[in-house]
Amino acid sequence: MSSPFPRAQTSKSMHRVHSSMSNYKNSLVYSEGRRPCITHVRIKSQNILPDENPEATAVEALEFWDYKYDSEIQKQLIQAKDELTRKLNHQDIVEENLNKRKAHSKSTSSLDQTKEVSRFYKAYEDTLMNTYQDLECKFHETIKNRENLRKKTCEIKEEIKNFSLSMEKLDNAYGSALQKYQNFGHISKSQKDIAQYLNAKQQHKENLFKQKIEAQQHIEMLQIDISHLSRELTELDANTSKMRNELKVVRKELIGHYSSLLKKGDDSRNQGLSWIVKLFLKLKHEVRKEMFPACLDDKSIDVIMKIARKSLELDEFYDKLAETKAPKMMKYMEKPSIKMRLHKLKQNVRIRKPTYFKKKLSWAPSELLGNGDEAVWNYNRIQDTMRLEENIKTTHQEMIDLQTAEVKRMTKESLRTGYNIRNMIGYIVGVENVDKFMIISMKEIKEIQAVRESTSTFTFMAKFLPKNYSKSPPNH
Repeated sequence: MSSPFPRAQTSKSMHRVHSSMSNYKNSLVYSEGRRPCITHVRIKSQNILPDENPEATAVEALEFWDYKYDSEIQKQLIQAKDELTRKLNHQDIVEENLNKRKAHSKSTSSLDQTKEVSRFYKAYEDTLMNTYQDLECKFHETIKNRENLRKKTCEIKEEIKNFSLSMEKLDNAYGSALQKYQNFGHISKSQKDIAQYLNAKQQHKENLFKQKIEAQQHIEMLQIDISHLSRELTELDANTSKMRNELKVVRKELIGHYSSLLKKGDDSRNQGLSWIVKLFLKLKHEVRKEMFPACLDDKSIDVIMKIARKSLELDEFYDKLAETKAPKMMKYMEKPSIKMRLHKLKQNVRIRKPTYFKKKLSWAPSELLGNGDEAVWNYNRIQDTMRLEENIKTTHQEMIDLQTAEVKRMTKESLRTGYNIRNMIGYIVGVENVDKFMIISMKEIKEIQAVRESTSTFTFMAKFLPKNYSKSPPNH
């Protein structure tokens, strides 16, 4: 019986399919050996090298040393720093015009000058921090996209592997069927049986060949998808490496700037030195005692560290409080229809049932008409809000108590060491709050002077007392 596919062409096509499959298996094994699936890959930490390790810091500096001068981010940072320098030196055109106007007006106080310098520093620091946060957000998004592509690549490879296994099963099925037909050929049959046998054999062979061709075409399409994903992964790897280097540059600039401010005791935000420590904690940078001004002792440094940690807790409480008062899901909810609003109103309406006892009317406790789940949810939300507000109040009071106790202690120490008490208090509470806490300091000084005067008076009077004044009276 004639076949729609010539025998020679069929055998060559089958040979080509087998050879392509063997080549694919070898390449798959090689690629899997070189680049295993993501489930077997050891996830590399994306964090920046730790700062407490000096060797790691040196390696980190060497990694981006060649890169920093070619980076667009570095150019932006240099431009922002130059702008800060011009403003501090009154070389900026806008600031120069403002200074000329101020020269004709009344002279500015030292506090106003401090606020002006703080404004310059804050603009520069906001530029650094916003650049760092934007880069960090893009970096994590790129990492997430890269991991998704790798996962998708592994899924496609697994699908190709399953297709290759199915093709092997087709080969085994074809071999079993061929052996069956060969055994059938040894039995003497009629011409009709032989014709049916040959027809069934050819039909089975053509079906297997068609299935293998379809599987091979599907594998080739999947391989094309893998090649596209590989190119995208290469681009993402390059972007990730670039962003990592840029993050190192900006982070090093941030740490260098804040370290300089902390060592000099320059409070550019007028909040005390604790806000600088707070930023170091956010950046996960180690804060050492030698980074503080030399005039601060260990106790003052510990207080500044405690205030910084309390400030971080306060920020977390405020963030959670904002979520409870304005849930994110409410932003995406559409305005409900009249029917839905009536249904919601019905759930919140309370009723009171009348009861009669001895011809007297009384009212039972109120209850909800509808489901009380929403009321329970609102009650829990109110309780969470009250708890967070109480935590905010407590934490804020703890910070004030730390500042007050430290101001009193520093006042006593300044009388012994001779340091400027206003500057010392400014390190703890900020320049704008110095006058308020100076009242506490002056009160502490008056108490110390009163104790000294009483002690000196008692010492002076003791000189004129009889020698036996301090002894017990004689027994009569």
